[in-house]
Amino acid sequence: MSITGGSTTNGIDLDNLAAGWGPTLAPQNLNVSGVVTLPWGFQISVNNSILARTPVEPVISGIDLNGAGNTTFPLNLAAPNLGYNCFPDSCGKAQLTAAIAYFNATWAGKKDARGTTIPSLVVPPNYEFGDPTFDTDFRLTKSFNIPKLREGTKLLLFGEVFNAFNIANLTSYGFNIDKVNANPAAQTYSFGQPQARFNQVFGSGGPRAIQVGGRINF
Repeated sequence: MSITGGSTTNGIDLDNLAAGWGPTLAPQNLNVSGVVTLPWGFQISVNNSILARTPVEPVISGIDLNGAGNTTFPLNLAAPNLGYNCFPDSCGKAQLTAAIAYFNATWAGKKDARGTTIPSLVVPPNYEFGDPTFDTDFRLTKSFNIPKLREGTKLLLFGEVFNAFNIANLTSYGFNIDKVNANPAAQTYSFGQPQARFNQVFGSGGPRAIQVGGRINF
């Protein structure tokens, strides 16, 4: 299933409202679920979810190139041929490298709208534009008839496994582009680096979890 959608981020270019228009939702979201009834009162169900990466916009912190007062400056306004939030869908790592090379050649060392010296930028050796989310959950249910309690009464005992394959599903990526450190030995990178994984909420893609339970139907 494909998802399309977009929104406008106001204030990044006071002369062009469309500069902040771009996709905001993951372009693909696939859910597959099913239930199989087995002999002897057993039933197994599965739910599988795959969510593509959410669109992101690399930004340059601490500068204001166009006088709009926005000091978390989107890269698409500082380099040509980039759409807002085009990463990682229609733009990729090659486009990021080219955009930063253009920025360094065109802007680095000059003054921005507030008189701040514009820094040179650097691409990390390893990074990602976020992480897709994978989640596979299983439930095994055993049904017992309890006619002595009441006709049609059933006891259901079940066990569930969430994120059965324990996919990491990394999150909290940072997209502030790193600035060049005058001392190469002290250069650090935060762009495109995960800081956490999904929280443990059952069915959300958090770390593998198991639960058991039961209920009575009557």
